[in-house]
Amino acid sequence: MEGTKSKLIVPILVMVMLIFSSLITLGGGANGNEIKNSAMADYRQILFIYDNTTLAGEWMDYLDGLGYHMVNFLPYNMTRNVEYEDYALIIIGTDSHAVNPVDLKIMLRSHIPILGAGYGGIYAYASMGYPANYAIYSTNQLVVKKNLSVYNTPHQIAGVPGTLTLFDNSASRMYLGRKSSLNDNQSLCMGFYYNNLDYAPIIQIKNFVLFGYTQSPAHLTSDGDNLLSNLIHYTYYYYAMNVPITKAQYKITTDGTPYISEWYPSMKVPVEHYSYVSMVEDPDYLYIWIHMTNSTYSNDFVDVWFERDNNRTVGIDTSVFYIVFEEYYGLSYREANGYNSWSSFKRFDGINFAGNATYTSSHMDAEIRVSKHYLGIARGSNNIMGFGVMYQLNGVIGAYPNTFSWQDAQTAITTYSEYNWNGELNYLNSKRWASINVDGLYNGDEWLGASHYPLKMYEDGNPYQINVCHDSNNLYIGGYIPNATGSYSSIYLYFDTNGDGGAAPHTDDFEIWGGKSSSGTFTVSEHYGTGTGWGTVQTLTNADMKFKMRATSVHFELRISFSKLGITPDSYKEIRMQIALNIAGAVNRIPRDAQHTVPDTWNLVLYSQALWDTDQMTMDAREGYSVNVDGDLYEWSDSSFFYKAPTPMGKHITVLVKHDAEHLIIGLRYIKPNDAGNTNLQLGFDVGHNGGSPETRDFVIMIYHQGSAREFQGDPSTGWWSEVAPSGWNYAMDNSSTTGWTVEIAIEYSKLGITSEMPLQIGFILYMYEDSVGYSLFPVGGMFGDLSTWNTITSSDNWGEEVIPEFGTLGVIILGTVVAAMVIMKRRKT
Repeated sequence: MEGTKSKLIVPILVMVMLIFSSLITLGGGANGNEIKNSAMADYRQILFIYDNTTLAGEWMDYLDGLGYHMVNFLPYNMTRNVEYEDYALIIIGTDSHAVNPVDLKIMLRSHIPILGAGYGGIYAYASMGYPANYAIYSTNQLVVKKNLSVYNTPHQIAGVPGTLTLFDNSASRMYLGRKSSLNDNQSLCMGFYYNNLDYAPIIQIKNFVLFGYTQSPAHLTSDGDNLLSNLIHYTYYYYAMNVPITKAQYKITTDGTPYISEWYPSMKVPVEHYSYVSMVEDPDYLYIWIHMTNSTYSNDFVDVWFERDNNRTVGIDTSVFYIVFEEYYGLSYREANGYNSWSSFKRFDGINFAGNATYTSSHMDAEIRVSKHYLGIARGSNNIMGFGVMYQLNGVIGAYPNTFSWQDAQTAITTYSEYNWNGELNYLNSKRWASINVDGLYNGDEWLGASHYPLKMYEDGNPYQINVCHDSNNLYIGGYIPNATGSYSSIYLYFDTNGDGGAAPHTDDFEIWGGKSSSGTFTVSEHYGTGTGWGTVQTLTNADMKFKMRATSVHFELRISFSKLGITPDSYKEIRMQIALNIAGAVNRIPRDAQHTVPDTWNLVLYSQALWDTDQMTMDAREGYSVNVDGDLYEWSDSSFFYKAPTPMGKHITVLVKHDAEHLIIGLRYIKPNDAGNTNLQLGFDVGHNGGSPETRDFVIMIYHQGSAREFQGDPSTGWWSEVAPSGWNYAMDNSSTTGWTVEIAIEYSKLGITSEMPLQIGFILYMYEDSVGYSLFPVGGMFGDLSTWNTITSSDNWGEEVIPEFGTLGVIILGTVVAAMVIMKRRKT
């Protein structure tokens, strides 16, 4: 027994020492910058837009010193076609010139937080609709009137509220926005010019935060340094506070049993892992869906918190209420009646509940309807509210945002409706996709890569699905008319091509009608606006629409040329729409109250986030399970992206991409068998993604359908390709099927220049050679001699291995040490 004790002393001491050393490491030392560095550490990317490379380098050092190591620096004139959703924060640098207003609009719509600093920030501020409402002052004085969280998280700034000195005046200045020009329901002024409180250098408007200081961070005072650090933390972690929590939707049946189709397209607020809070709205109500999964602890709960007036002061006032959902109390809520003082749990007319806490199946769901009148929201208003979530999952308590506190309203985020609480506005993003074979048969496989929108049309909650996509010349719309077994089943599509609304259709507005007549035949027609109404019915031009009758529905597919819609490729344009279905004589409209002769009431907005471009597309290779490279494609359920490249023969080649810890992995399926000996697929890789002529590091893999393969390397001396021995990759093919053949390819990181957990883009082209003819499939028109025409493969997780969520370094050390101790104990016993 004494021997057992002595054997246990060593692992226990090691465990204690590791825990103690970990606490010191994670907590930082006495130096404030060390604490700041450890507090900021994260692996999500930041996009920094700049002009002056010297200042960009100083910002790079500053951000790296805060612990933000994953920063992509991009010149201000190269923001076109950026996938902004890959970033956690966008910083428009102090020196950057005019970011294209179209690109800025796309940044704002992505809802990624934006911190606009200095000249670049104030130009963006003006481009958002606040022209000539700012001034320039050579001042370093800032007046703080409220103790907002940006002045105490994560660094406490002394003397707040009060006046602060931000910089040393060495070639620095401050850009100011005019407070009186702002809508107070959408904005928050965080600090004011000391000589005129109508001007503010720190202003937040939804997901955009202006920090007016220009020049290098090196000229900031200690207070200025801490404030900038806090602002970056504020936007990076809190999504600039203001994020949309609700999208438009028609009525939800709050019966406690949510259906995914019923809740599309809700905005999901992450709680933990696969749990979330979702919200949608109609004109009269806000609907909330609380979903907790993998819950095995009987006292788990979710509290959804609102501050109706969004005062964002320290403490809780009478505008606060929250909804409680847990097994012990069931669904209930209570209101605040003063600082940290709450009324008892109660229910009343403003809120309707239904919940299902089913612990036997390890989940709990609640559907809640809150009247907008109770929330103090008027239809069409710009109201924003404070919002936060506290929860307990399997006995572990957490919050969203991660610093949220009931006692401090500032620690929450502020939220708004993306559509000014109209309850009926939907944006339809047309993805760039392969051409659709317009034969009337809405084939799910053919439309798989399009944007899918289940839109509510009926009081009983049944959705109608519409799908949109485009190629380089045409917009495609497809879907079905449900319950269309009788006569007079038809669809009406109205297009306001300039998105300018109006009380009557303009001459550039048009309607396309198609459907089944009383005789059972299908007809298609159109007419244009006259300025006062609709003109005469005409034959459909610059478009094609086909129908197919199914057992219980009518399918349709529509192609409209860009010229008819006034779209120029690689441009930004929004088109307003209305959709109406006539089902057995009953007309249903989206939006519900739309009038077909009043474009002002058409609240579907069609746009392309890819700027209606010709062929720009990025494949996202995300972390997945390693593949047994045997050619069978049965291990690809975790593939995060696929692309169906159209061939001139009317078939498709499916491309799948993912990565493991050491390889980029590509899967290919070609569904058209061909016995021709020269049939092959060619995959080109621009390793530096720098375009131009082929370089030595660039290579092409050629796979023949019989199973053989070759490799070609860039030859700078000829500007073309030379055959080399295959290396750094392996492949396998399955060509035994009579319906086609499949290929799997695994390419080593070293061959592609990839470093794990570092951002890198790779140029890519897919080419097919068949029947003595070659076709560039991805991108269409790509050329092997000009790598600038190729598309992109990237990784939104930076080619890194998956990290276990919510389990940090300290947890790993503790767990590993405890396991080691247990193993020693077990061995001793045995």
